[in-house]
Amino acid sequence: MPQPRNRLVPNVLWNWSSHILNIAVGFFILRFLIGRLGAEAFGTWVLLSAILSFYGLLNLGFDSSVVRFVSRYLAEGKREEVARILSTSQMFFAGLALLILLLGGGLGAAFAYSDFVYRSLFTIPAVLRSEFSLLLAVLSAGVAVTFLARVQVGVLRALDRWDLVNKVHIVILLTRTLAVVLWMGHSLLVLGCIFAVFNALHALLSIFLAVRLLPESRPRWGGWHADSGQKVGRYGLVAFLNQLADLFRYQTDAFVIGQLLSMELVAYYNFGYKLLEYLRHFIGNIGWPLFPVFSRYEGEGDEQAVRTTFLRASRVTAFLTFLAAGSLFGSGGLLLDLWVGSQIGPANLRLAEQIMLLLLLPFMLELIQTISTNLLFGVGRHHYLCLLHGCEGTANLLLSILLAPQLGLVGVALGTAIPMFASKLLFLPRYVCRYLKIPVGSYLLRVLAAPVLLALSLGGMQRLFYKMWSDPSWTALAIVIASTCGIFSALAWGVYFNSTERRFLLRYLRPSVPGRSE
Repeated sequence: MPQPRNRLVPNVLWNWSSHILNIAVGFFILRFLIGRLGAEAFGTWVLLSAILSFYGLLNLGFDSSVVRFVSRYLAEGKREEVARILSTSQMFFAGLALLILLLGGGLGAAFAYSDFVYRSLFTIPAVLRSEFSLLLAVLSAGVAVTFLARVQVGVLRALDRWDLVNKVHIVILLTRTLAVVLWMGHSLLVLGCIFAVFNALHALLSIFLAVRLLPESRPRWGGWHADSGQKVGRYGLVAFLNQLADLFRYQTDAFVIGQLLSMELVAYYNFGYKLLEYLRHFIGNIGWPLFPVFSRYEGEGDEQAVRTTFLRASRVTAFLTFLAAGSLFGSGGLLLDLWVGSQIGPANLRLAEQIMLLLLLPFMLELIQTISTNLLFGVGRHHYLCLLHGCEGTANLLLSILLAPQLGLVGVALGTAIPMFASKLLFLPRYVCRYLKIPVGSYLLRVLAAPVLLALSLGGMQRLFYKMWSDPSWTALAIVIASTCGIFSALAWGVYFNSTERRFLLRYLRPSVPGRSE
């Protein structure tokens, strides 16, 4: 049954906790694996991970469909329809799991026994050929098992139980990392087996928790319903196209630089871009829990609740975005210097900072409208996002190709920034405001313009403070960011938020400690 609606803040905090832990474990495990495996075996592991990542595209948006329709039909009291959606989706993911098993096993066998495939596909050392082949099959099996639990993970999200989704992820992440440290030794094959086993454990835990909360989510085989399949398929196809459009928007720059400039410049571009990517994931964790909330309100026919939730959540998202983006504007250059300055040299450091600053404003406009994206997914109007992001990605590619030969990395950054700025300032706000029947001028002023001005002021203050240090350090960075963000948070609390919004935030912040009972 649907869960209470005051889970938003705990859900966001659990998402952030999981994301931060992912980054910390990633930094540790990277160094550990290189030391244990050596460069060749570690490179083979990275290649395997890249191959497995493409399996995620096979879901065709069905997992988003589960969240959308389970949330909506539970709100409408249509338990029988929920069961039909879940059983149909379970059959779809079971078919995908079988496909992944066949793909992994077939490709692994071809790589092991066909010299033509071995020479044609990847440059793998001969001593690692058999291990690579076997690992491809083993890891594919592990991924296939996770597909069997995608319906149940979608159910947990639809029920607003992101806390459980993240608790399972954190437990698996920590225990898997411990198992790697204790048992891997120097074996690439053992490493792959550990990952496959823990993928299976992750799936079993997700199924167990979802079935306890919603018995209709118990795995059923042979329960395909054509009408439910059409509903889920239509929605999922547009979600899948959105996923492809996002890959197109975010991933083409490296290919353009590699083809038209040089592979070395890809690294310098990536340093500046990576900080913005971390910012995107940080803010994105705010919006995801609202996807099922908007679906539920739509199912109840409560347009006012959709409108009110959208405006309040957008203001909070804009507030957090201006703090984070303002800090990148003011401190991003020093952060890059402390992080990689000694490795890339002053000239390339300035170039990386320039890339970050050129992309910061359009990224900020996009992140402020994270709630808009989840609203459109939640109410089934994500076809507009698909069209908008497809056009943005195409314009990005064409402009980058046109500008790169004349302006280098700056041209590639401008090719990304201009379409993103236009789509997030001129098109997305107008469409969302028209759907919600709210004044677009007021939205642009209060939700977009005000945070941008605050971010510029915050960044300017940070840059002024750094002049007090002759040789800024990590300590100076932490002190300046903490003090200035504290000042601007106090200012925003009294000036940016009105009295109604302050009461709303206080009500939702009090029970927001992860693990605390609702």
